[in-house]
Amino acid sequence: MTQFGYQVTFDDGEMQTLQRALGHYLGICQREIKKGGGAHSGTIKRFRARLKKQLKQTRNFMLHESEMIATEQALQSYLDACEREIANGGTTPFIADRAMIRKICATLEDVSKRTIISASLAWAARKQL
Repeated sequence: MTQFGYQVTFDDGEMQTLQRALGHYLGICQREIKKGGGAHSGTIKRFRARLKKQLKQTRNFMLHESEMIATEQALQSYLDACEREIANGGTTPFIADRAMIRKICATLEDVSKRTIISASLAWAARKQL
């Protein structure tokens, strides 16, 4: 089975929102573990630790495929929470984070598509050699 890695760069605001989303989702995972579920908890913990370490050196970081899946779920979960808070009258940081999450998701989708297309082209070129 093929595994992909995704090279991603976010600005400071995007990283803050991503960290809040990961923290929110980690809390959900930890509650699920207590109930007997929560499959992404370990992935999120490892990714957050590696992310903090990598960001001290550069603004780029690498997402593995399992981290990409967990990150997308974390973002969706946090987006849902932001929507609930906004509906209940909450504004800070939820309105800004809602817009930022959409931007982050679009970036991740773009990176994912470009990675898969590049890999497909490379595999096709190797077959022709």
